Amino acid sequence: AEYMGRIIGMGVTRLPCAPPQEEGETARLQLDNVTLWFDSNRLAGQGVLFVTTSKIYWVSNDDSVCYAITYQSVALHAISRDIESFPHHCIYCQMDEDIDNDILPSVVEGMARVMGEDEDDDDYGVNELRFVPQDMTALDHLFRTMNECSALNPDPQSDDEEGGGMFGDMSAATRAQHVMDNLAAMLTVNGQSPDENGDAYDENEDGDEMLDDQK
Repeated sequence: AEYMGRIIGMGVTRLPCAPPQEEGETARLQLDNVTLWFDSNRLAGQGVLFVTTSKIYWVSNDDSVCYAITYQSVALHAISRDIESFPHHCIYCQMDEDIDNDILPSVVEGMARVMGEDEDDDDYGVNELRFVPQDMTALDHLFRTMNECSALNPDPQSDDEEGGGMFGDMSAATRAQHVMDNLAAMLTVNGQSPDENGDAYDENEDGDEMLDDQK
């Protein structure tokens, strides 16, 4: 547990191998053959995805690298089925802050980057992850498991009146609306944009809600 705390901290961390579990940490889901993308054009490869009660781990199939993601650093996650902006159905994650460039894989030649209207392709930070399972029937279950585990890890700063990070002193509702505005052009949810109340739902049959993790 001490090793985990010293190495990982908050956010996205790249490790040479999967670390030991923290005390009290349990795995809720393991999925083989899950492809990890950073942004829409940086391919980490294919590996095993572990969703635990405290973090998300992706370990490459050759065990050469592990990425660890804390739930508190994920601003929003959702099922994306918009193949016009990205060619695969996936779990889309938007992070609170840009990911350290030193841990990012190289850009895949020929893969276009999905950009917002106000972004500059020459100078941008990467704050998106996409998990693409080989077994697409597992997508809904993966989303629900991430929801459950995220709820076990509330952001300790969410109730801080001082606020912080890219959202400053915005309220939770304002932060959610800010994220939804940024995603509206990228995510297709039931074939339409989020409604006027900022609500959005995944297009699966069960109507799973698109989750804003800023509590």
